[in-house]
Amino acid sequence: GYSNVDSYILTVNSDISAPGLLRLDDIYSYPNPARKDDPILFNYSIPELLPDEVKLEIFTINGELVYSTWDTTLSRKFEWNGRNLRDNQVANGIYYYVITARRQDEEVRSVGKLAIQR
Repeated sequence: GYSNVDSYILTVNSDISAPGLLRLDDIYSYPNPARKDDPILFNYSIPELLPDEVKLEIFTINGELVYSTWDTTLSRKFEWNGRNLRDNQVANGIYYYVITARRQDEEVRSVGKLAIQR
């Protein structure tokens, strides 16, 4: 079942903490759970080295990719309208999101969960 709390923030911290390495911090999605047609915001921070690009991927619990986009401007945020790659509204349920930062030959990923409740 779902929580009776209106919304909450899921925070995923990177396990890479050595100075000078590419890393992702302060990752969260809001609102979570998402309701109605509210856009879902994904925020992240990169404390030291800037990546060349950052990617957001959203998967079903079965591993099916439902959405993917790149942040090449390094805005430190993504916005998702709850629609899949075919522009259809996704179903209620639990989804995983993966934020990947790349810089030259280095890559780091963070994974979080998101609930859709319409």
